[in-house]
Amino acid sequence: MKKKYMGLVGVLLSLLIVIGVGTILLRKPSEKDVYDGRSTIVLTIDDTSLYLNELMYHVTLSKMQGQLYASFMNDKEYMQRDYGDGRTIGEVMKQEAMDNAIRYELLYKQARIEGYELEAEEITSSKEKASNILLTIPKEEQEKMQLSEEELVQIQEKIALATRYYQENYQTKDLTEEKIDEQIKEGHRITIQKKVWNSVSF
Repeated sequence: MKKKYMGLVGVLLSLLIVIGVGTILLRKPSEKDVYDGRSTIVLTIDDTSLYLNELMYHVTLSKMQGQLYASFMNDKEYMQRDYGDGRTIGEVMKQEAMDNAIRYELLYKQARIEGYELEAEEITSSKEKASNILLTIPKEEQEKMQLSEEELVQIQEKIALATRYYQENYQTKDLTEEKIDEQIKEGHRITIQKKVWNSVSF
């Protein structure tokens, strides 16, 4: 009886191993987790959460900039070329997209703390820019961003206020970009959800 029981357990274990291995093999190595842009947090700055769709705005613009340059240089391999530090140009541009999101958010927060308000011209300009983005960016890229026109306007308004604050408080300082970034980030908690961020292709 004991031998029969052990034999049955052995068969079941063998089946489980086969099923498990089969499941692993069925999943392609290149497959990545897919996240919903509107509900997935990718960046946290202090008590503020930024969702994947807002980060995808910065990624998309950075990617389009790279594609434009590649087209101008007639270099189809431009994004895969070595930047010079072991990273590809595409990887560097993706990091720049994250850096931009962090910088704009911190500058915007500081501007609001210090009483900055959007001017009428900035509000109008933000709406125009959002409309132009929807006309310029291909539908496929818009779907990846998962941003409505209203959300695009809000991002443009954030950028407008952050840019004005930067110009008035940092642009005139005799500091390197690295030092300015250090000052902007000083005293803030910045957390990147690496699993989510790594899933973003560039």
